[in-house]
Amino acid sequence: MKINEKTKIKIYPINKELSHKFSFRKAHSADSGIDIITLYPITLPARKIVLIDTGYAFRGIEPAFSNNNEFLYELQIRSRSGLAKKGIIVANQPGTVDAGYRGNIGILLYNTNDFNYTIPSESGICQLVVVPISPSFVEILKEDDMNPLDDRGTGGFGSTDKGKKNG
Repeated sequence: MKINEKTKIKIYPINKELSHKFSFRKAHSADSGIDIITLYPITLPARKIVLIDTGYAFRGIEPAFSNNNEFLYELQIRSRSGLAKKGIIVANQPGTVDAGYRGNIGILLYNTNDFNYTIPSESGICQLVVVPISPSFVEILKEDDMNPLDDRGTGGFGSTDKGKKNG
């Protein structure tokens, strides 16, 4: 896809009271993610999920600018490995910000520790990763419409390893 003003992905402030508390950083040009940096300390209570409102919104490629054969984009919110090592993760990871959503980007951080944890000022709290998505085509079938020749089966959660010996 050719990048131009209509196809460029943008992150922009929508709440000045909140947006001045955060900045963005891409440490290396080859990094897939952009870090959200907190400009103030954030204390997370033990074993709790906290919603962090950033005051920023995301503007993905408008569906009107995308041909049916091209990808659209979502913004994924992912944990940072350094914080995850300390027990701080994105609760619903990856969090998804759909291309058409225009509201505040909220980050759900979960403190897995048995003690309060403070993320210091000037620290990354999560990563934003732009991910291409294909248009979803889902058809809801009735039970009678199921293909009886489907060999995938209904096993899940490790069912392909059941009955195998560790080698």
